[in-house]
Amino acid sequence: MIAISSVTFDPAGYVRLRDLPSSDVDTVTRRVMRARTLDGNAEVTDRGFTHADRDFRVEWESRSEVEYLKVQRMFRLYSELLLMNREGVFRVAPVQLTREERTARLEVMVKEKVG
Repeated sequence: MIAISSVTFDPAGYVRLRDLPSSDVDTVTRRVMRARTLDGNAEVTDRGFTHADRDFRVEWESRSEVEYLKVQRMFRLYSELLLMNREGVFRVAPVQLTREERTARLEVMVKEKVG
């Protein structure tokens, strides 16, 4: 279960979605860079982990037009949203919203974990 809401008060700015297994809200990465050296080796620099490097892809069955229109409204109105999942609460920037026949997909960039 995923919940998405506006950051500021908005009576219509909240929706709960039953995300599909194809959603990706679990991937984590580290800030690792590799530079080739002249002697044929490589120098690896690890600058750690931050939630701000994460991207989430939420996919759900678009069962009701009202549900999709709520997400679409927030996508159009707000440059920042709150996304709640089993891991916590994240401030996110919406990137792309798409809908196919039976499923919808929202892609967001995580700005920070707030709870």
